[in-house]
Amino acid sequence: GLSLEARLNIEADKLATEYLKEQAQHLPIAMLFPTAKCQLIINEKSITRNIPQSIRFEAGSIGIRTYLMERNLWHETTLDDINWDAHGASHSSHSSNRCYLIKLCHRHLPLGQTLHRRNHKYSPTCPGCRREPETQEHYLQCEAPSRITWRLQLLTSLRQQMANLNTDPNLQEAILHCIDSALAGRYITTTGPFRAALVAQARIGWLGMLRGYWTNEWQKAYERTYVVPAEEDRKERNKRTLTMTRWQRRILQNTWGTIIKLWTTRNEERHGWDKESRESARREVLHIELADIYDKKHQYPVRVQRLLRGSYEQHIQETVTKIADWLDCYKGTFAITWSPD
Repeated sequence: GLSLEARLNIEADKLATEYLKEQAQHLPIAMLFPTAKCQLIINEKSITRNIPQSIRFEAGSIGIRTYLMERNLWHETTLDDINWDAHGASHSSHSSNRCYLIKLCHRHLPLGQTLHRRNHKYSPTCPGCRREPETQEHYLQCEAPSRITWRLQLLTSLRQQMANLNTDPNLQEAILHCIDSALAGRYITTTGPFRAALVAQARIGWLGMLRGYWTNEWQKAYERTYVVPAEEDRKERNKRTLTMTRWQRRILQNTWGTIIKLWTTRNEERHGWDKESRESARREVLHIELADIYDKKHQYPVRVQRLLRGSYEQHIQETVTKIADWLDCYKGTFAITWSPD
């Protein structure tokens, strides 16, 4: 077994750790070691690790704050009320989908309306309902059967996650009601036992909850309504306290995990889910490109017109691969502004 000195050292380390977690005052600026020649301090806080990343983050933070306030019409107090720690931790949790999530957060997803504005060969219509323009808001609020199924999966998953985290049942219902109403485009009242959180979230935006913009008031409501066990030892209390501080990030990680599945569903509806449907979707885009060229047929010189088939109807009878190869070869030729022969 261990010697008495070793056992006492282990016990001392354990007690010191518990003291730091429970009672020690947090000092934003660390004491400088005698052997250290310099110390990096940013915003009155010592930077002791990830120094290059910290410098880059601070250098870009002013610009991104301004952008977020202008993009979302937020006041500075609204921006500061968002739980950015949970937001950042959720990005890290889904690092393989970070590009998609960043575009989701900033409303820059390459959806139908955006793509159609850049190139009219892409349809602006939602591939789910096939009725409405596919905007950044419609992407989340579409009422196609596949999207309603996804919405139920999201709410069910969130309810289970919150239950596992011992979330107060009334708070669960309040959050689920907000998300369900936001997805359905229904009005949300800001009264009731969680008024502070509702009012704060209304300033941020209800669909912002899907984009990772949760007010800190939700975390406060969770901690306020949490039922503390009647009996728990110090180890259990420390574990519970740590778990409680991570509540909001775990909820957001769960939400984004389901939203990533929505992107997969949407892309299958847009581009196809098997060989036959993918070829059909590709053919539709190629036909639009061909139609544009044939509509301008008489604007081209005779020598260029000879590249065309007898008619548009004749050309679209060819295979998808053959049409795609032809366009790759000649669409640059047809894009040139020609002078008369």
